[in-house]
Amino acid sequence: MTLPEPIVFIISGDFDLRQALVVGLAAARIRVAFARSAAEYFRLAKPDAPACLLVDMDLQDMSGLEFIRKTATTDAPAVMISRHGEIRTSVEAIKAGAIDFLTTPLEPAALLHAVRAALERDLQTRPQRFLRENLKKRFQALSQREREAAALIVRGLRNKHIAEKLGISMVTVQIHRGNVMRKMEAHSLAELVRMADMLGFDGACEEGTFSNAAIEWIHASARRPLQRRQTDSTIGARATREPSRSSR
Repeated sequence: MTLPEPIVFIISGDFDLRQALVVGLAAARIRVAFARSAAEYFRLAKPDAPACLLVDMDLQDMSGLEFIRKTATTDAPAVMISRHGEIRTSVEAIKAGAIDFLTTPLEPAALLHAVRAALERDLQTRPQRFLRENLKKRFQALSQREREAAALIVRGLRNKHIAEKLGISMVTVQIHRGNVMRKMEAHSLAELVRMADMLGFDGACEEGTFSNAAIEWIHASARRPLQRRQTDSTIGARATREPSRSSR
């Protein structure tokens, strides 16, 4: 099977830097695409091919560090390009998710080495990244109540305890559990837990994503005081207390 042609995305508003990068990549005959800002990059169509990002430290609409933090788990590996060679800056870039840090003026050999390493990394990580994105879409299809139930299901709570924490009936919990398993396409609890662990957490449940450290989010969900709803729980309680007319 022939692999699609790799592509390098150059994200920079600096014309001279873009030209320097093109010249540096010319010998390798690597396909190049440009974006003058982070917003323009996010609008670009991304081909299904090995890729890497060459990111200007000084973007127009956000810092290069912020851009790399935003794309570290969802996009191709990134190489940071800076006009300053400060050690602190390079360390921050690597911590943010960059796989390499280059300074201008660029050395063609160092540039090609960094790009080839990034493309190789992308070949290795693309399948898992695409799977994570697919799982994220499945999780986003869950309702807010189903997400709350999912947090407790993955924690291993029984239906009775989930019903108590969410203030709903056990029948409703069973419905939520079935919906979670069906929408996540999980065939067992163990598989659902693996899915939760694989997904990245972008900060809060409102983002619509599971936690990368799924257990942390699950524990936080369990600790958070939940508002009891009187709908299902009250109806269920009445059904057990009020005898039918035929039994009176």
